[in-house]
Parts: sequence; C-alpha cells; structure tokens
Amino acid sequence: MINKTKIIELNGYKFKIKKLNAFTASYIAVQIGFSLAGGLINAGNTNKVDMLQKAISGIDKDKFIEIQKDCLSAVEILNNINGSEMPEALILNNGSLSHKELENDFMTIILLTIEVVMFNVEGFFREKGLQSLTNSLQTNSKQ
Repeated sequence: MINKTKIIELNGYKFKIKKLNAFTASYIAVQIGFSLAGGLINAGNTNKVDMLQKAISGIDKDKFIEIQKDCLSAVEILNNINGSEMPEALILNNGSLSHKELENDFMTIILLTIEVVMFNVEGFFREKGLQSLTNSLQTNSKQ
C-alpha cells in the first residue's frame, strides 16, 4: 500500500507532506528525468540528493520555481494550537508562503522541496523509470 502522507520535522517546524496528483507528479518526474537523461549521471551510481541536485542544475529558474511551488502545494504546516496539531496550507492561493518567516528561510524551503520530490517521485527513479526514459531518448536520438 502506498503511503499518501508523510510527517516530517524540519528546522523547528512540523510538516505534513501529501502525495501530488498523478499529473503533477508525472510532470515533475519527467522534468527531472529529462534533465538527468542528458548524460548528467547514471541513476544507479548515485544517491538521491546528488541525483536531484544534478537534475535541478539543468532546469531554468522559472521552471524550477514552478516545480517548487507545485511541490510545496502538497505541504501543510502543522501548527500546535492548545495541544492540537492544526494543519495550514504552506502555499497560499496567491503563491506566497503562509508563514512570512519562511520567505527568507532558504534551507527549510529547499530541504522541504527535496522531501516532497523524493516522497512523490522516488519510485520513478528506483523502479527503472529513469533508465527506461534514458533508453527511449537514446534510441530516438539515433534515428
């Protein structure tokens, strides 16, 4: 059974990560996959963070911000209110963060983005999805 949520604590905050819808997760996996498939790495010989870092380096700024906002839309920050955890969307409808102090907290936002990506698309990389994409691209480029 696939876990649909994951709770993490990161830099003093508690977050609930949800699965992205299949279309958004597919889009992110393909964007990262195309970046990786350009010969940057062999997926079987690296760890997840290195793989993601190399994929991100092949994505332009606007595309990266779009992917990051898609990822963070799957996150709720769990606020402790009178001993109860109350979920609140991390990204507001206008695209800004619900907690202003996070707007300048690069480390929390990038680590959270990586957590969301890996929670949602790691199966694509682990289950030969990237290798199949790479093989297909190589075959098509030879034609």
